[in-house]
Amino acid sequence: MQITISAEGFLPTDTLREHVLKRLRSARRAVGSRVRAVRVLLLPGTRTGTAGSCTGLKSCTLVADVEGAGTVKVGSQDMDLYRAVGLAVTRLKSRIQRNPKVAERTARK
Repeated sequence: MQITISAEGFLPTDTLREHVLKRLRSARRAVGSRVRAVRVLLLPGTRTGTAGSCTGLKSCTLVADVEGAGTVKVGSQDMDLYRAVGLAVTRLKSRIQRNPKVAERTARK
């Protein structure tokens, strides 16, 4: 599975990148090898103050190329970007498992 991680307005830390990869690998074990590629877009909250710190909801959007289902897009927002990533991956896994075409092909293997 090819994974592309991008962020707008900030550079994701190595720890954040590892968190994204770990969560996606975990989801792949649950849905089989039907996911060919995933694009991850991370967005910070609103910038405030002179220090440029981010407050507000952070978001994670996942766009997956799924064999037999086409493109599946999910997203999540949370005050914590790590939690937003986890919620988005859980939604992606659930959406793929609910899709009859994907579930049927995964069960055959």
